[in-house]
Amino acid sequence: ALLQLAERGEIDLGEEIVYTKDMFVEGTGRFQKVESDTPFTVQELIAYTMRYSDNTAFSMLQKRFGYSFFADTMQENDLEITRFGSWWRTNVLQYGKFFEVLYTYLTGENQYGAWLADIMCDSLQTVMLQRALAPERVAHKYGWDVDSYCDGAVVLNEEHPYVLVFMSNLDEGHLKRANTQFIYAIGGLIKERHDAKYAAETTEVTTTGD
Repeated sequence: ALLQLAERGEIDLGEEIVYTKDMFVEGTGRFQKVESDTPFTVQELIAYTMRYSDNTAFSMLQKRFGYSFFADTMQENDLEITRFGSWWRTNVLQYGKFFEVLYTYLTGENQYGAWLADIMCDSLQTVMLQRALAPERVAHKYGWDVDSYCDGAVVLNEEHPYVLVFMSNLDEGHLKRANTQFIYAIGGLIKERHDAKYAAETTEVTTTGD
């Protein structure tokens, strides 16, 4: 939504926001090692939220730009969301629709879609859908919290892209833990069914052609 505002000339992604220690938010991210009074551009903060799931960068963007522009974007795309403090909640079907809308942006003719796709594919969190769907190119955003272990993705398969959203009340996972192994199993089954469907269609077309 911020990138779309920038494309319309309503905000400047090169605007600098100076980080100070009182802005730090606990949780995932890289700001634990950032010195106070360090400037970041808006575009850098967007990258931090995607690549590192950085809570501080997310908070800095929220405080600078508020929430209404995001709600407006969701409404424009007929997406149902519920405000919960500074967070937003919805169900898995709506998140699936959200990632479908996101796919259109990531692959469309716009200024920043390809950049955002690269950032999302370069996420440092690789033990969920990104690994489950390998070797596909997966643009995803994960979320961990108390009793919440989730990941949503656009699989940027050139011929047959698809969306996969996994939401659960599992605890934080790890590469070798049962929670993550469960995600691998689910992701693997979806990928297997997807690949088999289009492999069958290709075989049928080839046989008919012969």
